[in-house]
Amino acid sequence: MKCPYIANRTVITQCNITYDEDSERQKMWKECQVNKVSLADCLKEECGAYKNGECHYNNN
Repeated sequence: MKCPYIANRTVITQCNITYDEDSERQKMWKECQVNKVSLADCLKEECGAYKNGECHYNNN
């Protein structure tokens, strides 16, 4: 079972800067970001919201 409240996130940011050939002035800036999210396995008894064999995260 996967836990919807625990996520493993990886963020990769890549920047690409292009300069004019004649000078050192910046011509273009491009930034690309990739986000990868995967849900973690349920921690069951190790989680404070897990009681009586069920997840009670949203229950009061």
